[in-house]
Amino acid sequence: RSRRARRLASLAGSAVRSLPAGPLGGLAVLLFLASNPNTIGPLGLLLPVGSLGAYVVVAGLLTGVGFAAIRLDRGRASSTHPHVRRVAASALSAAVVVGALLAGGVVLDPGAAAPALAAEPLLDGVVRPAPLDDPGAPGPYAVRSFSYGSGTDRLRPAFGAGAAIVTRTVDATPVLQELGWGSDAAREWFWGFGRDALPLNGLAWLPVGDGPFPLVLMVHGNHAMGDFSEPGYAYLGEHLASRGFIAVSIDEDFLNGSWAGDWGGSEQLARAWLLLLHADLWRSWAADPASPLHGIVDADRIALIGHSRGGEAASIAAVLAGTRSPAAAGLEPWPTGLHIGAVVAIAPSDGQYQGGRVLLRDTDYLTLQGGHDGDATSWMGIRQYARTVVDAGGFRAALWSYRSNHGQFNSAWGRSDQGLLGGALLDLGPLAGEEGQQDVARTAIGAFLEASLHGRSGYRDLFRRPMVGREWLPEDDIYLVRSSDDTLVPLTTSGASRGVGDVVVTTSGFDTTRSRLVPLRSLLPDQLTTGTELRWSTGQGTASWEARGIASIDGAGQATALTFALANGTPIGGGAGRLDPLVEVSTTDGVTVRVPLSHWGALPPPLEVNLVKSELLAHLSSMDLALDAPPEIVLQTYELRLDELAAADPAFRPEHVDALRLIVDRAEAGALWVTEVGLTRA
Repeated sequence: RSRRARRLASLAGSAVRSLPAGPLGGLAVLLFLASNPNTIGPLGLLLPVGSLGAYVVVAGLLTGVGFAAIRLDRGRASSTHPHVRRVAASALSAAVVVGALLAGGVVLDPGAAAPALAAEPLLDGVVRPAPLDDPGAPGPYAVRSFSYGSGTDRLRPAFGAGAAIVTRTVDATPVLQELGWGSDAAREWFWGFGRDALPLNGLAWLPVGDGPFPLVLMVHGNHAMGDFSEPGYAYLGEHLASRGFIAVSIDEDFLNGSWAGDWGGSEQLARAWLLLLHADLWRSWAADPASPLHGIVDADRIALIGHSRGGEAASIAAVLAGTRSPAAAGLEPWPTGLHIGAVVAIAPSDGQYQGGRVLLRDTDYLTLQGGHDGDATSWMGIRQYARTVVDAGGFRAALWSYRSNHGQFNSAWGRSDQGLLGGALLDLGPLAGEEGQQDVARTAIGAFLEASLHGRSGYRDLFRRPMVGREWLPEDDIYLVRSSDDTLVPLTTSGASRGVGDVVVTTSGFDTTRSRLVPLRSLLPDQLTTGTELRWSTGQGTASWEARGIASIDGAGQATALTFALANGTPIGGGAGRLDPLVEVSTTDGVTVRVPLSHWGALPPPLEVNLVKSELLAHLSSMDLALDAPPEIVLQTYELRLDELAAADPAFRPEHVDALRLIVDRAEAGALWVTEVGLTRA
């Protein structure tokens, strides 16, 4: 036995010594560079970052094992045990082939054919067709388009020789620091200009008509700078123009990261400043009698749409629009007197701006998020939703689409949210098609802007409760909506744990009741929204949450609806997958109406998301894909119209409403989040 052990040890030592130190050392260097993308500089032209680590490790292992097999096979003629070496070499060679085939299969496989949850069981509820036209359908206007820019762009004719209007350049060096490592020179070589001469480039779509029309500026996020992003919103620009908006896709590709460095989010002020400069351009054209755009643009109705980092930049720009002096020394010219009436943030970043907390006031806000976003792996835009103050006449809204990803909101970005190599690690099977995802964007953004800039407030209903406008959206997806406006009167504080004024909140039958910030699944800790988490174990009977004394609230007699936001917090496989609480509403004269929550729309089970095809390969990469994170807790707004309750029981008198109860069956363990409880007054 000892002789056999010595032979095996000798063979193992020989195999280790045969490993190619040089190639493996080179692979180790590549792995280091892949995990430190900000130090690569122009070397990144040859070394894709992010996912490279997984490929380096796999390639290194296969290369090392392959070289060991070759060395063993070549040395068997002089060996005292040639047959052992031959068998070992054959086994290692087979391992290389099998490993390469397995790795190749993972890379080439598009992923699962279906999402973890199908939409059909979650579409139960009363579909209430809206008394308005589909905001995702083309409008009555013909559309014309043109482009404007520096007139010297050598890479994109639309901003070069094809520019209908030539615009100035601006100096952003006060806020764009040098990247170093040769990146600045590489970027200037690629673009033909540096940080001191950034162009004002835009693709515009206009309604054919007299106007004036509201202005909508759209801006992309941090996609690869050489893969031009601004044409990717043509589908949205043409759609909005057909519905009576001037839509402009702004070029900020030169602020994006790629093979020649990345500012890592510190450029957000520059992104926002450029948005304001574009708004100022359009305002000047509208005021100039000699301009062909005179009288067409309504500079008092402006909306900003941003995607990814652009979504955060849009909120920043809306806040800075009202300032009288530059947000940083040297940012000239600085537009003043602008007002941004609405912001749409598509899968935005949050917290990258170095100028402090972004608090929106006097601006309507909408955020969209895809559940299968492989870039912004958590709904960071819901934090800006929480930081939006609803003023008189204003509203805020949110829509979550389970099968949407990050990239397909832009037709130039596509299905992969992590580039070519990173995308090979993502599970793309559950994703909706590009047309379906863009239909979601056209519908949600169209409804929001119709309500905000055209004053068609009926479109707010799309975001008030499940199933409203369901006939407008693709049928194979799950949508959650959330909203509030100035008609909402809060009934509780600290989530839903304490009542306002004389309203008394009580609970019964729950194992734990606690109020805390609703967490996010990754990237940032929480949603900046406090919710009350109700948990119960398997048992008999029911558990309930109640708010009583609603009649004591000033104006309760004029209430038209009760509202609250809920989320299923049950862990995956940890109990009740589906919850259908019983909703009870009582009046001061003793009449109670009981209706299952599903009447207004099913409460989805925990929304499981698995972004990767192979967790092993994903762990080897440097991508943040929330591999160990729980499902996202997505709050859903429910609006209980009091006239509907009266229709269920003629004895129910809406002006006497006094108590709201949520009752759950304890037959299976579960958890429920409750927050934003209030009443809506006419």
